[in-house]
Amino acid sequence: MTMENRHSANEMLHHELSPGNPWEIEEYMKTEWHKQVRVEIAEIGKEIVVPKGWHGEGKHGDAQALFGDVLTKKLSGTELKPFALTQWMDDKGFIFENSVPIGFEQAAHLLASESTHASGSPIVRAVRVGTGVPIVIEVFHGSQSNEVKQLSAIGNMKWNILTEEDKKRYRDIVTTLIPFISVGATKVKERMGISMVGKKLRRIDDCLAAYTSIAGDMIIDDERGVAKPNLDEVGVAIATSHSLVEAVTLADMRQVPLFIRIGAPSFGLLPPPDTNYMANTQKDMLSIGRFTSGDFGIIMSTGREQFNEPHIRLYGTHDPNNETRFYLNGGGPVQEIMNEQYERRKKPYHGIVTILRASRIDNGPNKWGVIFLGKNLPYMLNNR
Repeated sequence: MTMENRHSANEMLHHELSPGNPWEIEEYMKTEWHKQVRVEIAEIGKEIVVPKGWHGEGKHGDAQALFGDVLTKKLSGTELKPFALTQWMDDKGFIFENSVPIGFEQAAHLLASESTHASGSPIVRAVRVGTGVPIVIEVFHGSQSNEVKQLSAIGNMKWNILTEEDKKRYRDIVTTLIPFISVGATKVKERMGISMVGKKLRRIDDCLAAYTSIAGDMIIDDERGVAKPNLDEVGVAIATSHSLVEAVTLADMRQVPLFIRIGAPSFGLLPPPDTNYMANTQKDMLSIGRFTSGDFGIIMSTGREQFNEPHIRLYGTHDPNNETRFYLNGGGPVQEIMNEQYERRKKPYHGIVTILRASRIDNGPNKWGVIFLGKNLPYMLNNR
């Protein structure tokens, strides 16, 4: 990117993004959820097809979640600053830690910093126990860490000129960012009061931009009567501050404990026509480019996942109460990364891995959704 283009991106984004308000996001989500959000599930042997004129037209699946404008109206085209996020979390009963207790102001500073984790411990851990649904959020790198800068540099390149070396470097950065195995995770769960007996469900994806895929998967499970887990775990490379507000709010609405681990935060979501793409907002990051990461699915694609249909894999002792889900396309390479990490650390995975295909669909920002293929897999049908 030329210096002229970098300045242009900086000026353009400055004018594009309005201030985001976490209290307004929470309130709109709560008041509009049951009015606008709906789930459609195909009968066995039939399918749902995305209609003509929609983004994703012609794609097919066995279930879809349609959100109306609930995941766009208060999010798209806004910057939700780290201080606003942590102040809202403080208001919701969270405490903050960085090996020692810290205030929400210091937590905001760390989220927006160049900090990176030490020996697998998060730079910020937000904990809510004893007040409402137990929730823990761990962040391992600041938004301006070297890892995020390198990711953003590649993500802002034109996709058609990316070399195989660029793609490999991008994948290596994602490998560094996604915290599949972190220090103290078992103790965190004990602190949350989560029984080690019972179902644990971990959802892994490349990012949380507007929380579309993860939220869609959750509410489709609820609609189908799938038993709720003792703990919902989520792991991603990058998550927006907006998505964390949504995640906490939905956990409160569903009354399911939540444990989120993210590589690093982003604080902006773009308006149309790039609706809900993660955006850089800080000066040094804007000098790199407009996008925080670009399109994970395109950049990390190995070409193998296009032939990878939804399926279930069994690992180790096949523990039926330990399930991990990935979402193609971006989730295909991420699932391979998880396997590599477990093999390298000689820490075998015991459980079930479910591979779903998730595609964001929309007919403009007021008709936002996600369609899944694989929600009728046999194990999921029997998992009640």
